[in-house]
Amino acid sequence: MDKDERQELIKQLESANPRNKAYFGIFQYGGGSDESYIKANVQGLELFAATMLKAVSQFDQACAKNETIDIAQYTDDWVNKDSTTSIDYIEPILEEIEKPKLEYKQTTLDKLVPMGCFSVLILAVISGIVGFVTIVNWFLSLYNQSQ
Repeated sequence: MDKDERQELIKQLESANPRNKAYFGIFQYGGGSDESYIKANVQGLELFAATMLKAVSQFDQACAKNETIDIAQYTDDWVNKDSTTSIDYIEPILEEIEKPKLEYKQTTLDKLVPMGCFSVLILAVISGIVGFVTIVNWFLSLYNQSQ
């Protein structure tokens, strides 16, 4: 998307969504940041999208000056003041950051589970064989008693 298309989209989003009807907030319902959610209506989400697009427009200039992009100035009147999380600025980066790969280390329990499942399977097969032999012997004993 080029700069002109982006500016046109920002204008469309802002003109179609009156700020007095927009609602947007980021809240935390538990003890950590992984327990967060956004509470918003359509107008609030679209105004937030316009705010992010404005940040994109300032991205190159902020990177060149090694500055942050202040987005709080665009969200003063339509973001819920009781939000537990607020995003005031964006810190732009040029290089791509590689996400750390989480290595899974096998625990003792992980090693025991397949052995336990195999043991239960063997026990079920042995129980099935013993039960089958017992039923056959029972039928044979009934047959022998009848003669």
